[in-house]
Amino acid sequence: MKWCFHHIPKTAGSTLQLRLSHREWLGELDTGSTLVVSPIGTGFTKYRVCEDPLFDPQQPFKQALSRRKGSNTQGKSHIVMGHLTTVAQQGKHVTWVRHPLDRDLSQHRYDLHWYNHVEKDPQKYLGSLEGDFLFAWLWRYYMGRTGGARSKDHALEQVLDCLDNMERVFLHQDFEQSWDWICSQLNISREPRLNTNTSNTQPSVSQSFRTWHAKHNPYDYAIWDHVQKFKL
Repeated sequence: MKWCFHHIPKTAGSTLQLRLSHREWLGELDTGSTLVVSPIGTGFTKYRVCEDPLFDPQQPFKQALSRRKGSNTQGKSHIVMGHLTTVAQQGKHVTWVRHPLDRDLSQHRYDLHWYNHVEKDPQKYLGSLEGDFLFAWLWRYYMGRTGGARSKDHALEQVLDCLDNMERVFLHQDFEQSWDWICSQLNISREPRLNTNTSNTQPSVSQSFRTWHAKHNPYDYAIWDHVQKFKL
């Protein structure tokens, strides 16, 4: 059985990648069975834990990805994960969706950490961006679409249909329950529950900010409302 775990940015993907790589490292999954395909810096990586003698499950998974920048890795895998997975890949597809405001605030915090030019005020920063990140990500990167829709509303319908056709769509806040489900599907141990994130704390924001954010990202909120039916 092949599995494709699609990683929408800032939605627990690196934690999943760490845990599944760790299970292969422990021998619970076949050698070479896991593959992570994700951007790293200005390039991309195809990461296999079986090719990384320096793998350390106690270190942030980004360090492991940075060591394997490029595409020279060999072999076939039946568990593929990361930002660069697409709807065209074979297997059962699974993803996670995070509340749009929580996702965007997490993105802002991440960008503040890594880039010196980022505006510190979240509303000013997020207001300078295109908006509807989740919708755009699924349409452009997961579905591989740049056109072909009669309108943005029509594109949204196709995104929702795509989510409906996945094996499972989980909510970000249900990640640990989804991990239990994955472990049962792959017959691997649930513990230890490694976590590659340093903090899940989000800044408090005003009601006016929340109202503004919802108006600035109507398609993301439409997706969020739609996936509530998948709640565990």
